[in-house]
Amino acid sequence: MKKFLIVLITVIVTAGLVGGGVYYMMKKKSDSDTKSLNDRISALETQLNTASTKEAVSPATADTAPTVDPTEGWKTLNITSRGVSFKYPSSIGTPKTEDYTASSEGPTVDIDSYEVTFEGNSALQIANARVVRFSDYAKDAQFKAKADAIKQIYTSKSATGGKKLFATFINAAFLAAGEPQYIQTTDGKYRGIYYFASIGQSYSTTIDCIVLMTDGTDNVIQFHFSQNSDKASQYQATIQQENSPFVQYVNTLTAASTDTIAKDLTAIYKNMALSIKPL
Repeated sequence: MKKFLIVLITVIVTAGLVGGGVYYMMKKKSDSDTKSLNDRISALETQLNTASTKEAVSPATADTAPTVDPTEGWKTLNITSRGVSFKYPSSIGTPKTEDYTASSEGPTVDIDSYEVTFEGNSALQIANARVVRFSDYAKDAQFKAKADAIKQIYTSKSATGGKKLFATFINAAFLAAGEPQYIQTTDGKYRGIYYFASIGQSYSTTIDCIVLMTDGTDNVIQFHFSQNSDKASQYQATIQQENSPFVQYVNTLTAASTDTIAKDLTAIYKNMALSIKPL
């Protein structure tokens, strides 16, 4: 009987030890699995938060956001004889183009020019673009100096030398102009200046906007636009005075001015110049 009790106790103790060991091993494995699962959950939460942060960034402010093209939807005019093209909004009117040779710069200088005029929009009193070659200016020292000034603007990447520059192709008219502003195309190919002016001989309240570009080689491209000033009634009575208040006003105009033609420069004319591309 005593021997039986000893065996029974031994069996019970052994079973207890084995059971305890099994329980310990199972608990240890369960704790390890739980920790591993918690680590995976924490990693997934981190990934989810990162993804949510990226999605919260506005596409409009992201570095990779596409740039809006201000000339999107505009038409393109190719001037194959000069190897250039530019875009224009249909609101300006219908282009009418012609090749011609004219002695518009003086009695001894013939300028072979390609002209584009836009018709059908009364808001623009004049709207044209012309393309000539530097080589035409070389025939006369006076006009060669003007061409050299335009080339200098291209080379120096500044408006230096452009102050009160004779507007190309405007017959016998010197423009009373303020400081010219530098302009550059997005591809860096064409550079030039723009400025506002009043043609002194006309004695009117018209403001002209001249955009003069070159590709640095042989082409000169000029955009010439003209509109009646928003302040026409204010200056009408004094326009025939020497250095009239209207001329003084025109000389203060910049692209940031409130006169309609200045707004058009930013919205239309400058973007037309910026759209120039070589063919």
